[in-house]
Amino acid sequence: MEWGEIEMNTYQLQAAATLVSMGGTGPADMGWATSPGFQERVRKLNDMAVRARSAVTAKDKMALFTVGSALVDACEECHTVFKPDIPTGHIFLRRGKDF
Repeated sequence: MEWGEIEMNTYQLQAAATLVSMGGTGPADMGWATSPGFQERVRKLNDMAVRARSAVTAKDKMALFTVGSALVDACEECHTVFKPDIPTGHIFLRRGKDF
């Protein structure tokens, strides 16, 4: 397992949470950015990035798998509510097979 690479991904995930919380250039983005439900999901994403980094620091594969599974569910839920026209495509259904 490439712990250093996974750790870098946790920082990228946290940065992504920060960026999407501000809204983008899409027609609905600023409305989402001001939505309490959207902001709650963004905070959840940020928290998961921190939890994942803790798992990486501990080199705890099970904790990383657990937070990774929760992250996939959170992403799917957010896309279903806020951006169903651009779904995640269930690309993460393979989760856990690398462990």
